[in-house]
Amino acid sequence: MSFWNLLEKIYAIDNFNFMWNAIKALFIKDIKITLRNRALLVASILIPVVFIFLYSLVVQISATTPIVIARESQGSHSNSFVKILTEMSSVDGPYFEIQTFDSAVAFEKYKQKKVGALIEIPSSFDSDIAQGLKPKVNLYIHNINSDSTKNYQLRLSHTIYAFQNDLQPEISIIESYSKFPQDIPVKLYVAIALLMFTVIYASMVNTGILITREWEERTGKEISLTPKGFLPFVVGKWITAFVQTIISTVLVCIIMYFTLGFSFAYITPAVFLILLVMFLFGASLGAWIGSYFRKTVPMVSFSGVICLFIFLICGNESALRGMADSSLPKVLWEISKYIPISHITENIRQLIVFPDSGIYWAPVFWTVLISICFAFISIRQLKKVIYQHGQ
Repeated sequence: MSFWNLLEKIYAIDNFNFMWNAIKALFIKDIKITLRNRALLVASILIPVVFIFLYSLVVQISATTPIVIARESQGSHSNSFVKILTEMSSVDGPYFEIQTFDSAVAFEKYKQKKVGALIEIPSSFDSDIAQGLKPKVNLYIHNINSDSTKNYQLRLSHTIYAFQNDLQPEISIIESYSKFPQDIPVKLYVAIALLMFTVIYASMVNTGILITREWEERTGKEISLTPKGFLPFVVGKWITAFVQTIISTVLVCIIMYFTLGFSFAYITPAVFLILLVMFLFGASLGAWIGSYFRKTVPMVSFSGVICLFIFLICGNESALRGMADSSLPKVLWEISKYIPISHITENIRQLIVFPDSGIYWAPVFWTVLISICFAFISIRQLKKVIYQHGQ
C-alpha cells in the first residue's frame, strides 16, 4: 500500500467521523428541543395518535346489523327460515343481531326507532308453503341511509335464497375462486389503511417540522453551510424523524390493538420493509414541503391535506371501487391505480392474510424512486433559498 493510499483511507475515516458527529449532534439537538417544546411534541407525535384513536372509534360500528323479527308463524318451515337468519355470518361476525322474535315487542322497537329494520314472518308462512303457495316475508326499514337499506335488502335476499335452495335446490354457488385464502375482516382492512396513514403522516410532519424549525429559529443557513454541506443536515433530520415516527406508530398500533384487534405479530420483516419504504416516501415529501414553506403552520396544514388524500385514495381502494359507478369516485379510483402507495398498502393486507405471498417489488421500486426525486427537489429548494434569497 502506497503512502498516498494510506492518507486517502485516513482522510476517508476522518471524513466519515466528522460527518457522523455532525449527524449525531443534530439528532441530539432535535430530540431535546422536541421534548422541551410541547407544541412540537403534539404536532409531530401526538396528532396522528389522536386522529387514529378517533377514527378507530368511528369504525367500531359492528359488522353485525341489529334487527328485530316479528315471528307470527310456527312450524318447521319458519324454524328453518329463522335458523338461517340466525346462523348466517361472515369473517366479521353474524349478519344479524336479532334482538327479539316477539311480534309485539318487535313492532314496538321498530316504531320507537331502536332498530333500523324489522323482518315480519306472517302467520300464513308455514301454511302457504304446505299448500304449495308462495309465502311472503315483509321487510320494514327506516331508510335514512341508502347503504344501510341496501345492506338489509341484500342480506334478507340471501336468506331467502338459502331457504329456497334448501327446499328445492336448483343452482349452487361455489365461492372457490377468491383472490386471498380467506376474507380480510373490515376492521383489519381499515387498520392497515390507518397504519399506512400514520407512517406517512408522521414521517412527513416530523421531517417538515424539523426543517421549518431551523428557519424559524434562524439556524438553517448556518447548519446547511457547514463544511459537509446538506448531507448531514438532511440525514440528521431523517434519523430524528424516523425515531419520532416509530414512537407514533407504536402508540397507534397499541390503540388499534384494543379498538380494531390489530396485532404486533402482523408486522413481519416483509411488512416492516414496506413500512420503511412508506417512511422514506413521507420523509422526502415532508422535506420538500418544509423547504418550500419554511413555516410550521402551513407545512403541517398542507401535509395533513396531502395525507388525508393519500389515505382516502390509496387506503380505501375497495370502497372507491364499490362507488365507481358515479363520475368522481370513478375518477379517484382510476387515479388510485396509478399511485404506488395504493399497491403497497394492498400488499401489506395480502402479506398479513397470506404471509408467503411475497412483496410487490414494482410499486416498491417506484415509491423509492419518487422518494429520491422529492429528496433532490428539497435539497435544490434549500440551496436556492440559501444562496439566492437568504433566509
